[in-house]
Amino acid sequence: MEHTVKSLLAIVVMVALAVLYLLPSYIAFARGAKDRWLILVINVFLGGSIIGLRNDRRP
Repeated sequence: MEHTVKSLLAIVVMVALAVLYLLPSYIAFARGAKDRWLILVINVFLGGSIIGLRNDRRP
């Protein structure tokens, strides 16, 4: 039972983080921004590279 609760919590946290991560893109689409697809591409690809650099733990 405890394993199931932890797994469910992990899934909920991951979904919440994904929503927050893509929030600028959602706002751009909701407002009908002219360059909304560019905002999505920048959000996904450049945002991912910054997160990748942040997780680089060198001794």
